[in-house]
Amino acid sequence: MDFLSSLRREHIPLLELMGERGRAAFEKLSAGTPVPFGYKMGFHALPSMRQLHLHVISNDFISARLKTWHHYNSFATQFFRPLESVIEQLRTTGKVEVRNTALRDLSCSYTCSLLTAMQFDAQEYKTINYMSRAPCCHCGATLDTFPALQKHLLDHFKRSTASSR
Repeated sequence: MDFLSSLRREHIPLLELMGERGRAAFEKLSAGTPVPFGYKMGFHALPSMRQLHLHVISNDFISARLKTWHHYNSFATQFFRPLESVIEQLRTTGKVEVRNTALRDLSCSYTCSLLTAMQFDAQEYKTINYMSRAPCCHCGATLDTFPALQKHLLDHFKRSTASSR
């Protein structure tokens, strides 16, 4: 399976198992570490590789691996589909709904094939996923640089962990 749109109602048990494994992995990896904002599990609506895979990420968005606006935006915008909503949509409709918008010009052929399969609007994808600024997922503040966003997120984390002591 390459895309969310490939999923059908019969895949719900597999997704539930993936969720159980994701929760267990997060609990093991975060043992003894404050997680004030919790975590989420889900899928990139436009996957980064051709095998459907579940992401498990803390909602503080503080990670050495989160290095660019593109990385942040892929988890903090509507292009990240929460596991629970995917399962609910499968229960309700038997499939995962994708947008029916026209594909516009995009230079990367692999990305074009993914956009076509997912029926996403290419311009919207470029605007959201590669824009130079995105709002903070906690307070909506808009920052001019990614390092400024990283500092801002860390400040949220520090305030949250200090207030929980």
